[in-house]
Amino acid sequence: MNKKEQMVELSEHLYAEFMKSRDTIDRYDFPFPMAVFGTLRSFPENQGNSNKMYAYGEVEPLEHRKAFIPHLEPRGIWLEYRQNNSGPFELYSYSPDDWKQMIIGVDRLEGFNKYSGRHGYLRTLMGARLLPEDYRDKVFGRGIGGPLGLNIQLEEFDSYPVVPCWVYSNRGANSLVKKNDNVILWDGPSGK
Repeated sequence: MNKKEQMVELSEHLYAEFMKSRDTIDRYDFPFPMAVFGTLRSFPENQGNSNKMYAYGEVEPLEHRKAFIPHLEPRGIWLEYRQNNSGPFELYSYSPDDWKQMIIGVDRLEGFNKYSGRHGYLRTLMGARLLPEDYRDKVFGRGIGGPLGLNIQLEEFDSYPVVPCWVYSNRGANSLVKKNDNVILWDGPSGK
């Protein structure tokens, strides 16, 4: 089994366990891969905060890949809804222990606290589409300016493997994506 197949299989297994769990804030502790944009990206080079994805050299991701999420458009350090867009992301997967070490600094950077509903970013579980290892697009070579989108058409979206992953998003983008596509897998405990 190659690394891509491993990442997809592990994420699917983790998602099955996640769905069996109680719908509480404890779900935020599941070590899904992280899909990042903005200053957490590494391609083509450190965009300012990608060292946090390595917990300042203390952890090494199991896999670091290119991916996209349908209907989202990274714009600098914010996500916006844009129907039929294929928003570029970098996907990092970790061992459970390394994930616990990495997530502390990344949640802090994004101002996310699972105990408080008062933050700009939400950590949302979404289905990213994994791109082939040799996928090339100049958008991955650009800085954090936006808007960003890949040249992947709507009818092609389902031809890419889906990997459940955490994404720092916002209420506005989430509410629009929820109405138009089944990209969001979970955006917090019911009633929150």
